[in-house]
Amino acid sequence: MSHILRLSAPKRWPIMRKEGTFSVRPMPGAHSFENGISLNIILKNLLGYAKTRREVRGILNKKEILVDSKRRKDDRFLVGIMDIIEIKELGEYYRLVYNKKGKFVLNKISAEEAKIKVCKIVNKTMLKGKKIQYQCYDNRIFIDKTDYKIGDSVVVDIEKNKIKEHLKFEKGAVVYLIGGSYIGNVGTVDEIQKIDVIFTIENKKDKTRKKYCYVIGKNKPVINLEK
Repeated sequence: MSHILRLSAPKRWPIMRKEGTFSVRPMPGAHSFENGISLNIILKNLLGYAKTRREVRGILNKKEILVDSKRRKDDRFLVGIMDIIEIKELGEYYRLVYNKKGKFVLNKISAEEAKIKVCKIVNKTMLKGKKIQYQCYDNRIFIDKTDYKIGDSVVVDIEKNKIKEHLKFEKGAVVYLIGGSYIGNVGTVDEIQKIDVIFTIENKKDKTRKKYCYVIGKNKPVINLEK
């Protein structure tokens, strides 16, 4: 099916649930169904550049809309957290993030910042020759001899797909929270426990699950997350 009932759509989708019956169902992609939205929703609901699916398709066919430096023409393409959207004709660049209510929003960024992406490492596999294969949150795969840890992040040049910087998941790390009660907030790690993390946000200490922590810097964020 290419559609989903609006009332059944994930709560993170920024759609009006009572204005119409259906919404476009994203096709399977690098992100999970719950943690991504379609280009259709981005162009209609977040940017307001189209009102109908026909208009969305017209934009995608005539103009260069890039996601992580690759042109996308299917309005069902699934976009997820930290993905970079570029509209070449307008010279506009955006990063998809969560607001503090857990809804998807676009963070407008500069052309320079659009060249990099912070990717969280979620899995690694040992290969022959002392090489290690890493899988990131966006399903990006890279092979390196450096022993990064699961939970760390890497700053990637998305055009060359090369690592520029390593951000350790450790005490003092700056983290963006992608789940839990503090979703959409930025905090500093105080202590890493077996399952949870003690962190500080605006001089207030609290606890969240490790899986919700997305490292975005050492002493300060390497990316701008202001909406």
